[in-house]
Amino acid sequence: MDKLLDILKIIIENNELILLVLSNKRNSDDMPSKVNVTLFNSKGEVSYQFANHFEKKVTHYNKTGAEATDEIISLLASYKNISIYSAKADYQVLCGKKNNINIKKTSPTRKLENNLEHNTKKNYILEDMTKYDFLIELDIMTAEGRVKSQKYNKFVQINKYLEIISHSIGTLKKENTINIIDFGCGKAYLTFALYYYLCKVMGFDVRIIGVDLKQDVINNCNSLAKKLDYENMEFVNGDIKDFNSNDDIDMVISLHACDTATDEAIIKAIEWNSKVIIAVPCCQHELFGKMKNDIFKPVQQYGILNDKLATIITDSLRGLVLQIKGYNVSIMEFTALEHTAKNVLIRAEYTGKADKKADEQYKNLTEFWGVKPYIEKII
Repeated sequence: MDKLLDILKIIIENNELILLVLSNKRNSDDMPSKVNVTLFNSKGEVSYQFANHFEKKVTHYNKTGAEATDEIISLLASYKNISIYSAKADYQVLCGKKNNINIKKTSPTRKLENNLEHNTKKNYILEDMTKYDFLIELDIMTAEGRVKSQKYNKFVQINKYLEIISHSIGTLKKENTINIIDFGCGKAYLTFALYYYLCKVMGFDVRIIGVDLKQDVINNCNSLAKKLDYENMEFVNGDIKDFNSNDDIDMVISLHACDTATDEAIIKAIEWNSKVIIAVPCCQHELFGKMKNDIFKPVQQYGILNDKLATIITDSLRGLVLQIKGYNVSIMEFTALEHTAKNVLIRAEYTGKADKKADEQYKNLTEFWGVKPYIEKII
């Protein structure tokens, strides 16, 4: 035990810890099944974040260097396995009975970021080196819980998506079943992530329906949902505009639906008075050849610039329509451009208060460009 304590103190005192994992807990039911400890910079001070993994939630708290050492020492008695990843070496520790400790030291497998502030950005809702059944089945993680290098961008995208969702769940009532429609779900990476986060981490009662045009994709998603035992999750084949529901819909999601399919999803959500709408538009072609304004001819003569301009105007009009229909709207970056080119996300939360100023702005903008967009039919 003394040798292990010496190793811990040196690693923490020198800010060399990258990740420490306490797992395989002993008999205490009150303890989390696993504890992850990571180094990061908190307001200019080097700190350590402790992530406690329980069956249906993950809790976090921070400790400074000296406090972190004491906290880890206090946890040692509750776990049989300890994995330590530091800048200079990796340690696999097995704790037997009567404080019998077996320590195996190997070469380091992880690199410590020089800029500790960058580490803060790596504190994702879903963590590397943690097994998530759906990520393993979707081939994003290995069976050991390590994110595959070629799938890391997808892993980043999933976490950013869940972070955005986390800021909207306050509008949902936990005592009710949360009904969610995911239009254009595709292979459903984000659909499964959303189900896991809301059900397994946050403890919501959730029913999710994924809708897509490809029957083979739908079949695969239904098979995976059954294999994972994700109850109240199903996938159906169909077009957005033809889909109807008799339930009260709490959240509508439309990720990368092409062109006016995004508008169809938003229109459906507005008709249902959906409490939350999340849309990542794709391929906004509708206004590309319709926008006409002499002032902007020098810009629009270049196809690539006119395409970007049409995208901006299209999403601006979508945001205004949502404001007119009683939604509080945010338009933000989904993930950095190096992860996906389609990186603009529209998030709308229903308030029931129509924005009269938005109505005037919508009219002025459509008149300026001489357009009548598809989404206008909802107003």
